[in-house]
Amino acid sequence: MGNHVIIDHGHGVYACLGHLQQGSVVVQEGQEVIMGQVLGALGNSGFSSGPHLHFQFMDSSDLCRASPLPIELEVEGQTFAPQAGDIIGL
Repeated sequence: MGNHVIIDHGHGVYACLGHLQQGSVVVQEGQEVIMGQVLGALGNSGFSSGPHLHFQFMDSSDLCRASPLPIELEVEGQTFAPQAGDIIGL
């Protein structure tokens, strides 16, 4: 997944933000982060075809063993639940 950040939300829930620009990650392992904080810059590291953000919730911090968890997003007053492989352009 190239440059990525994994956030531990507790209770076995982790979020992964992947394909970040090389050298752009500005947080350290174990650091507490807050909503709205910059973690890194959009990029296309790893095996991606262009700049984008890979965002997923999962049940482990181990990318090789984690299973995806369902999420629900609210964007501009509308709620939707993307499925694996969905591409969302905002």
